[in-house]
Amino acid sequence: MKAIRSLCIALLLVTSLCFAESTDLGVDPSGHFITRDGKPIFLLGDTVWPLAVRFKDGQVRAYLDNTKELGFNVIGLFETTTWAAFDKQGKNVFGDHPYRNGNPWQLNDKYWRRYEFVIREAGKRGIYVYLCAGGPLRPKTVWKPLDTPQKAYDFGNALGKFTRDVNQHIIWSPGTDQNPDTVNLQRVDDVAEGIADGVNGISKRDGKADYRSTFMSYHTCGRKCSADYFHNKPWLDFNGFQSWRSYEVTVPMAQKQYHKKPPKPGIDHEPAYEGDLSHKEKEVKTGWHTRLQAYWSLFSGSCGHINGTTGIWDLGTRNWRSYEEGLRSEGRTDLQWVRKLIESKPLASRVPDQSLIVSDQGEPDRDKDFICATRGSDRSYAWVYSTNGRNLRVNMSRLKGRTIIARWYDPRTGKFQRLGTYTAKAKQQFDPPGKAEPGNDWVLVLDSTNGAAAAPSQDGSRPPAGAK
Repeated sequence: MKAIRSLCIALLLVTSLCFAESTDLGVDPSGHFITRDGKPIFLLGDTVWPLAVRFKDGQVRAYLDNTKELGFNVIGLFETTTWAAFDKQGKNVFGDHPYRNGNPWQLNDKYWRRYEFVIREAGKRGIYVYLCAGGPLRPKTVWKPLDTPQKAYDFGNALGKFTRDVNQHIIWSPGTDQNPDTVNLQRVDDVAEGIADGVNGISKRDGKADYRSTFMSYHTCGRKCSADYFHNKPWLDFNGFQSWRSYEVTVPMAQKQYHKKPPKPGIDHEPAYEGDLSHKEKEVKTGWHTRLQAYWSLFSGSCGHINGTTGIWDLGTRNWRSYEEGLRSEGRTDLQWVRKLIESKPLASRVPDQSLIVSDQGEPDRDKDFICATRGSDRSYAWVYSTNGRNLRVNMSRLKGRTIIARWYDPRTGKFQRLGTYTAKAKQQFDPPGKAEPGNDWVLVLDSTNGAAAAPSQDGSRPPAGAK
């Protein structure tokens, strides 16, 4: 009996070890939203690609504390960052190289313990790490290429095994800022299979990996979307696109991945960077650009948003902006109010709906004169975003009930301004505060009252003309 009891305890211990690392992330039955423990979750990310390469312990913890305070629950890391390291082979601040003898399938434990440290510290704060693992797949890799199925599999397998104990805090990408057109797509599959098998404690490339323990996307380069290449792959849980400097593609790409069949969640995982002075562009990206990209993407069907800020993504290595300036940047700070608004309603029942707008919608282009809308699937509420504060006309009959309470939401402060109560059947014009100009973006918030009495204005004033 004692022997049986000991065997049972041993089996329980083995079982707990096998499943302790499994992800708690999944996909909502609608196919459009990411879940945690079965409940929809909004992912708000901050890209800090070389964090594990350049920062020491105290700096890592201070950054993560700041990130959590601002409402971010994802950070983006590259598995190697030669451009931010201390030599051409990717040596980190402690002098450790990522791979032994330049072989990506032979990890240098000392280097990867830094990643394990960062991932564990992020997990303590409820932050996931979007780990983009695919640098050695790039055509101009400085390491030995993953030019066979076994090498690619062994690379992913080594990563999966090394991170088993922190896998529950990882969102994987078997590609790193690379257009699928320029890599061998089968090698991407091999890396993904290797990662999943490694997490599951398996080392056998047979095309039979169990991907339930991992949560994966693919980090494309500019103007590309994973839905065009990997949408039906068993390893891909959600899609991603990169708008980067071409922020005018944000809306069409968000719409493309939203309407792809069968549905999978989608995110813009690398928009234009606030404060970007690179590529000799005349237009320096501001906090306004950060906000408009988030609202355009989210109101067009994305389930989350990953931000980019110069000074943060590069930790000040490019001399465009210091790390301290990045921490204090306007747009990065303002994104907490995006999350506040999005989470104020049930996540899994929000749908894009441009038919709410009966005035000129404008175009999601470089003129930044676009108006976009989203609403609850039960028609109980709607949000309409005016990018530059120009007026708009809304078809109130798209919402249920007899009357609608209208408010302005300030995306710079997270504060509301009450307008009044309107008749639901009418087409109503709204004029945002201030004049139409760059930086004066506003969100119109409409809530059905189901015939309830009109609510007073926030400041006690009378409702505006046209209100009931």
